Amino acid sequence: MRFKPAIYQSIGIGLFSIIPRMINLSFPFGDYDEGVYIATVRSILHGFPLISQTYTSQFPLFAYIATVFYTISQTISTVRLFPILMSVGLIVVSFTTVRKYIGTYAASVIGIYLALNSIFLSVSRTFQLDIPWTASTCFALYFLLLFNEKRRWRDLVLSALCFSIAILMKVNITFIIVLLASFWILRKDKAIYMQMLAYALIFIILAIIVIQPGNIVNLYHQAFTVRTSMLGFSLTNLIHGTRRTLLLHEFPIILLDFASIFIIFRKNLWSNRFVLFSFIWLAATSIIFLFYNPLFIHHLVFFIFPSVLVSSVAIEEGWKTNKKILVFIFSFLIILYASFNYVSDLNILFPIPSQYDNSLQTLSTYIDIHTRPTDYVITDEQLLLYLSNRNTPPNDVDTSYVRIQSHSLTSSEMIQDTQKFHVKVVVLVSSRLSQLHDYVTFLQKHYSFQKESGGDVYLAK
Repeated sequence: MRFKPAIYQSIGIGLFSIIPRMINLSFPFGDYDEGVYIATVRSILHGFPLISQTYTSQFPLFAYIATVFYTISQTISTVRLFPILMSVGLIVVSFTTVRKYIGTYAASVIGIYLALNSIFLSVSRTFQLDIPWTASTCFALYFLLLFNEKRRWRDLVLSALCFSIAILMKVNITFIIVLLASFWILRKDKAIYMQMLAYALIFIILAIIVIQPGNIVNLYHQAFTVRTSMLGFSLTNLIHGTRRTLLLHEFPIILLDFASIFIIFRKNLWSNRFVLFSFIWLAATSIIFLFYNPLFIHHLVFFIFPSVLVSSVAIEEGWKTNKKILVFIFSFLIILYASFNYVSDLNILFPIPSQYDNSLQTLSTYIDIHTRPTDYVITDEQLLLYLSNRNTPPNDVDTSYVRIQSHSLTSSEMIQDTQKFHVKVVVLVSSRLSQLHDYVTFLQKHYSFQKESGGDVYLAK
């Protein structure tokens, strides 16, 4: 059987994408959330069920899938394979979709852009669920477009399944907005109600499998209450912090987005459902980014992905002109800019341990010396638990700023957990747990204090 050139192109972009994601994969120091997710997985495997005992601020499917990976090999490299594989799938499907509905040149540019974009690359190499969520919604969009084009019900089922998987991994309403908007726009289509029914039924069936009925109330408080308490709009946020990083890192693509929107309106391209859905997705994400707080670097992939899809319109239109050389040079420059701005790809692929990383290694050695493998440890830098191969009380797998500031984690809870699990060592690395003043007072009274390189250590008397 002879493969079409398109198949070879997709394979090529997949190989091109996976290579930088596999280099130095075992480097143990990553995002704070990596430590949280590993601690969560270890807690599940230690016999503490998710939601009812082990805390999670996300829907549970990501942790369950990651547990399978961690069971195969209890290393950070193994669990990172899940987001890596999903990121490669996302890039290949994005390339395939853009090539089909926009053009081959635009598909090539956005495929290489996503493969080398430093933020996208960094997040896809870390054990976090932002990339798996984005990939699942990308797959859902791909199969939805196929269904609208060919009316094959298997495509609708696959789209609904991918959508359900995404929602059961992470609370993110942007693709729900895309679906609802598309349903309303296409409301005259006789099959639209069957589409809505298919999405609802498959989500309900999968949710019943993944979430036990007795955990629904706890999941609501853990996944929704914390986030709604942090929502808010501030003008200063638009030009500071993570949003400023996004604007500086992505401004060439954002400019292309505006050019694409102009072209879409000028040529009335709304009949192209890929264009329509991508535009709605980008608009919804942009609005949510105005109000969602706190916004972290790993959240930016939610914006980068639909932004790149929309920009493909302007890229392809530019390629169709008589200035192909200029368009090629411009494409090369924006890829180069995104690869070395913020954090260079070279620093991502060949990282050098920082002073903070070395401090974590020193503290993990301290924990290993002063505790047994069965002892419980509490810390506000959960990567320490992985480095020292220790467990933490199931309620304390996440001691983030968000959880503390939203009063989802209190001093009384921490004191109770410390006493119940006879915690041997408490290590304060950041200023997270230091904000729980009553808990610090408790530690000062019942534990011996020792200042170590990179953190405050409290050892049980």
